[in-house]
Amino acid sequence: MAATVGLDRLTVIPKPTVAALITGDELVHQGPSGPGQVRDAIGPMLPALITQAGAHLPAGINHLGDSLDELTRGLRESQADLTLVSGSSAAGPADHLRQALTALGAELVVDGVACRPGHPQALAQLPDGRLILGLPGNPFAALVAFLTLGVAAIARMRGLPLAELPQIAIPGGVHCHPTSTRLVPVRLTPDGAVPIGHDGSAMLRGPATADALAVVTPGPTKAIAARLLTSAGTTPWAG
Repeated sequence: MAATVGLDRLTVIPKPTVAALITGDELVHQGPSGPGQVRDAIGPMLPALITQAGAHLPAGINHLGDSLDELTRGLRESQADLTLVSGSSAAGPADHLRQALTALGAELVVDGVACRPGHPQALAQLPDGRLILGLPGNPFAALVAFLTLGVAAIARMRGLPLAELPQIAIPGGVHCHPTSTRLVPVRLTPDGAVPIGHDGSAMLRGPATADALAVVTPGPTKAIAARLLTSAGTTPWAG
């Protein structure tokens, strides 16, 4: 098309590259989980999320153990514009992200977000400008963290503004949290949004069957309206 109008040169912005590091000694990646094991549910949903956000995952999903040295090495070797780390952003004995960031000279830009699920997320910037996003280890919480900070970071890299979140009625109301924003799976109907439950931080049943996530602001009682973080037909984690 450019050639047909006589243009020889175009200014383009390449797709940002993303790397994904999934941490956890307890995780299994094939077959059913055994005693003391957990099947990884975060890794399988990340490629579609990254693609929909407009980025590229050239090296696929990488799995690491709960080791500070292993995580630091993985972050140091990553050449991606944005590196995702799941399962190491909280403050438990096996959560080494902050120590690794310190070792790499990274600046912690966001250290936790007042939302449920998804509170223990983190965003850091390396000295060369590349970003590291820490996702919680629970699947729904990790999804919320990616939609909260990951999508925004990728949009900024692409030079795009964030889309305005549409507002919708919730005729039956939905309980607010007193201090944190809630992300609630909902189905969309002609009358508004209907919460469908199954919204614990480790659950994917709710978001997998939802049309969207309702962003419910903090408050003392119930909300009868909310903004939608995702629109009908754009839930790639459900595939």
